[in-house]
Amino acid sequence: MAIEVKELMKEIKESRKQTSASQKDEVRVMQAMLNDTTYEVGVYTNKGKVDTYNPAKDFRTMQANIFSSAAKTTKAEAAELIAKYEVTKSDATTMVNVSKEFINTYLSCGRKLPLGGREDSNFSLSVKDTPKTEKVYQRRTVADDGTVSWVPGSKIIPAHKTLKAKSSCPSWVE
Repeated sequence: MAIEVKELMKEIKESRKQTSASQKDEVRVMQAMLNDTTYEVGVYTNKGKVDTYNPAKDFRTMQANIFSSAAKTTKAEAAELIAKYEVTKSDATTMVNVSKEFINTYLSCGRKLPLGGREDSNFSLSVKDTPKTEKVYQRRTVADDGTVSWVPGSKIIPAHKTLKAKSSCPSWVE
């Protein structure tokens, strides 16, 4: 039986020693989200909670639509078959990769990506062009006789894109 999303999230939070990336955990969370039909999140707007979202049910509806169309079966037959399917690590890895590429591609269009209001958050992402700059710093040098001195140093930082994350306190949080 697949692990429940909330149980997995608790396990990851408790075993985490630092905030760092983990491809293994990304895949585990995605796999749990796509298999756990009991996991739901509230969807919030300025009016408060307006809906709930169930990733596993949404994913299964998409799979049933694909299966029904490709196999020329009814959506009911396809949904019945898909209900028995359990997402694999390989499937979850593909979904993580597709999700990441969607975010990168969409942000490259210059648009803001709202991630949707949840119970206590309302995140959005956008890309910002950062111009070429010169970073000035003090560099420590040690002479042959052992004396330490500080000399100015600099490094050219080329123009690049940076990620801007916005997360103000949502109006529905009291």
